[in-house]
Amino acid sequence: MKGLLDRRLLVFLGKGGVGKSTLTAAMGRLLAARGRRVLLCEINARADDAIGSQARLPPALGLPAVPPEITEVQPNLFLCNIQPEAALHEYVLLKLKLERAVTKLLGNRPVRSFLRMIPSLSEVVTLGKLLHHVRERRRGSFRFDAVLLDAPSTGYGISLLGVPQVLLRSLPTGPMREDLEWMRAILVDGSVTAVHLVTLCEELPVSETLELSAALRDPLGLPRGLCFANAIWPSRFDASELRELESRTPSPVFETARRMQAQADVNRHQLARLRETLDLPIVELPLAFDAPDAAAVTARVQRQLEALLLHEAAAQASQ
Repeated sequence: MKGLLDRRLLVFLGKGGVGKSTLTAAMGRLLAARGRRVLLCEINARADDAIGSQARLPPALGLPAVPPEITEVQPNLFLCNIQPEAALHEYVLLKLKLERAVTKLLGNRPVRSFLRMIPSLSEVVTLGKLLHHVRERRRGSFRFDAVLLDAPSTGYGISLLGVPQVLLRSLPTGPMREDLEWMRAILVDGSVTAVHLVTLCEELPVSETLELSAALRDPLGLPRGLCFANAIWPSRFDASELRELESRTPSPVFETARRMQAQADVNRHQLARLRETLDLPIVELPLAFDAPDAAAVTARVQRQLEALLLHEAAAQASQ
């Protein structure tokens, strides 16, 4: 586990609602507490688009809304909300070097309409901004020791990570191809990048996780890391105990116990399915029943990850 967390780019990918933001925030806090300078990134829709425009990482850290620009929110911990139009502005500025010219160019309505018609341009500039920070240097060393991405859900996440490979098949020689080549080089480098899968142990999320893993391996060839099996219900009762509860307790109490155990059984069945099919290490994270808010859940997950790392270190020391 430790070796896979030492990469400079950690991507957390999975179906919507499986806990990617919580895990990204918890991992960021853990790495920052260990002295690493960490940038947490998420990708939002345009500011004028109500769908998907709500930031997820600040609530997971117990913070109010923060500006989309890189902002230090805790010692060694930075947030960045990557927005495609702002990323496009930064990209063109890197090429033209003149702020006034870029502002005038991108402020032209026909130019903006034309740019929106270019296939995958939004994905290119979004991914380019993320990977720029992975290789960004200050005073001869990397600005950030780790960049963590709370990736968009499944389909868009895969298309975002795969855009360099797709475009390089047909793009002619030129500045755009050069940019895509260095982006692709970072993504496929297993010493730099690890794509971690996040899932709930339920039928649809597990099925999607297996498909994601296959897509990352082939044809994208991206280095996969761990699979985090999130929010696992504890198994409290066996069949004989449930029968005894049914005979000795009020019906509502028994029904609650039965439903809890049914969910736990589903989790165990799907976890077994993951272990049989997925060729990745699986990290089990229990459900946080009594956490009062998103920040408390993040803190709980952080402690669980710290315990796993300590256990791994102790096991290695004893060998």
